[in-house]
Amino acid sequence: MKDSTRKARVRTILTMLVLYIIQFIICPALFGNWYPQGNETAVIFLITTIPTAILLPFISKFKSWICVLANFIYCILIILYHAKGAYGIGLVGLSFDDQVMSEDVAAVIVDTSIIFVALAVIECDIFLVRHFLSKIKVKNRHD
Repeated sequence: MKDSTRKARVRTILTMLVLYIIQFIICPALFGNWYPQGNETAVIFLITTIPTAILLPFISKFKSWICVLANFIYCILIILYHAKGAYGIGLVGLSFDDQVMSEDVAAVIVDTSIIFVALAVIECDIFLVRHFLSKIKVKNRHD
């Protein structure tokens, strides 16, 4: 394996590990009163996840398998520990009138699968934009 591919793989996986640590270890510890169900947590989750998903193809040097591997590791970590339903992951039911939502293992799998697909869609969009821009650049050179 080329050294640059190895470095890209390590950087990409480390990026997702740092994202996981921020989202599921640090933020719940710092903002414990918002977890697990506060609306503020959705903002934290989106503000950290979307830019990371956009940057991941660049970090991985546009190697899609590295992005998939990093996303897979991230989702496995979420399944293993998700800070007592942080971001609503695995919670079932409605929380009106102080009713307690219950945690369900199947819901954890479904929610994590949705996260995996959302990351893949964002990253695929970045790959497609890069592909089309390179085609336009090549076409302009020939004109």
